[in-house]
Amino acid sequence: MWRDLHGFQVYLETPGSGLWLDKIESVTLDPGGGKPWLEASSEHFWIRYRAADQSTLADVFKSAEAHYDQITGLLGYHPHGRVPITLVSTHAELEQRIGGRRPSWVYGAALPDALVMLTPLRYSPTFDGHRYADVFKLVPHELTHLILAQIVGYPGFREMPQWLNEGLAVYLAGQSGGEHAIIDAARAGKLPSLQELDKALTGQAPVGNSYDVAGSLTGYLIERYGADKIPPLLKGLANGSDFDAALRQAVGIDGATLEQQWQELLASKNDTQY
Repeated sequence: MWRDLHGFQVYLETPGSGLWLDKIESVTLDPGGGKPWLEASSEHFWIRYRAADQSTLADVFKSAEAHYDQITGLLGYHPHGRVPITLVSTHAELEQRIGGRRPSWVYGAALPDALVMLTPLRYSPTFDGHRYADVFKLVPHELTHLILAQIVGYPGFREMPQWLNEGLAVYLAGQSGGEHAIIDAARAGKLPSLQELDKALTGQAPVGNSYDVAGSLTGYLIERYGADKIPPLLKGLANGSDFDAALRQAVGIDGATLEQQWQELLASKNDTQY
């Protein structure tokens, strides 16, 4: 069965007959003795999956390829070769592969050189708060994290604020939301500080709407100063600068000024502007 997916074609057959997207699929055995793993590839990605998840492949590839150029373009970096994506069958398997316990709402993660995702067939509004369609946001979100880690490296990742890391992922995945609540908090002087925001995003405080707030702040940075400022900001972090120094070099302001400008803009908005 042929399916046209925005610029690349996918041929789907039964696992026994093989499945390919632009390469012949290979079959490998699960080292744990489980069901065999299958593989399929597109222009920029290859997916490792089990036969039960074959019906999700077209949507996973579509979400990945549809966002690839936007993400790599804004961040100014292209991964070397295809990006691997592994679809796992359970939340417990996801935890095993990424290491450590995770809240039930965590359904994907970026490793240094690969993405790991819970199969969309297991998304549940009741158990993890997700629906199948969320796969179209998850893939670009985690791809952004993977590329950011490759750009800045370990030293730079330590200096990059978590709000920027998550904010870029939210912004590029089109997940920004909750604007009413953010503006109301700004008007009431109750927005979290950048330090408080980082604590929430690293599990040291309740998460609340921290992802929305991070997306709002990052969106302000991009829309006020230009998307072209993001690559030099990340380059500064990669070269060993702390965040304020990298921001001053790329944009001409420090973090405190950025925070103040963003909060003042939000607080100044009237009811007809959102």
